[in-house]
Amino acid sequence: MGVMGAGHVRTVAEGVPGADVVAVSDADVARAAGLAAEVGAEVLESRALIESVDAVIVASPDPTHPALAIACIEAGKSVLMEKPLAPDPAGAWSVVEAERAAGGNLVSVGFMRRFDPPHTAIKAASGPEGLGRPVLFRGIHRNPERSPYADLRSTVCSSGIHDIDSARWLMGEFISVSAAGRSVLGDGLNDLVHIQGEHVGGGLSTIEVYVSCVYGYEVSAELVCERGVATTLDPDRATFRSFNRRGANVPGDWLGRFDEAYRLELIAWVRSCVQGSPFPGATAFDGYRDQVVAEAVLQAIATGDTVGVEP
Repeated sequence: MGVMGAGHVRTVAEGVPGADVVAVSDADVARAAGLAAEVGAEVLESRALIESVDAVIVASPDPTHPALAIACIEAGKSVLMEKPLAPDPAGAWSVVEAERAAGGNLVSVGFMRRFDPPHTAIKAASGPEGLGRPVLFRGIHRNPERSPYADLRSTVCSSGIHDIDSARWLMGEFISVSAAGRSVLGDGLNDLVHIQGEHVGGGLSTIEVYVSCVYGYEVSAELVCERGVATTLDPDRATFRSFNRRGANVPGDWLGRFDEAYRLELIAWVRSCVQGSPFPGATAFDGYRDQVVAEAVLQAIATGDTVGVEP
């Protein structure tokens, strides 16, 4: 019931048709109890929660994701996993294998940009009937300040993995990556990472992940196609003029920027659970592939080489 878990609970309780929050779980029982009282739910231990509900959202710390996902699969429960699916490819693959053994598409991964209206608009603009085949993806991902627990792995696998998924979703599978990292703050931790990728079919991608940019939270994507370019615009609805300057507000965190994307993602997930239909967002296999690419990025930074991505 941290930032993401509490956010999902409130979104489901307030704005997702067909779903009710009936139970919550957290190692901090007092924190869970406060949120449970807010939405009229009960507090349960995580395994008891999985057994007692129709579907599960997992927003616990990253290392706990594979075990909880597999517990949901074994209980036959649909589960929306916050990203990443696992801290490493082996953990993600264990979830894919468990899901396949169970014979069902039970696992969805919360890459909410696949539901963000500006991102879905640029995807819809590409293709034979629109701007043509995508040839280049440019992604920018900036956070105002780095987490106190941040390191190079978290910059790539927790923040940058969103952009890796966006590139795969818009351009197709990676076949190779090169990357470099820099310590802007001068403390030896790479808070700026630049990734270049090549995709199946010859497309290219370039991604900036900068997790200590100070000024605010900003994500943008540009898709260069054969016959034109599609770019996500800032979500601000107003421009301000004052003191010889013109500008717009920048969100302070990802919740303000992607609140509508999270709501649309949860609506689509609940609908898929109720109807028994495939989730239109990222699958467990997508979560695994994203983690494979992230590991290749880390290897590219460590070696300075271009690293192939296993098919």
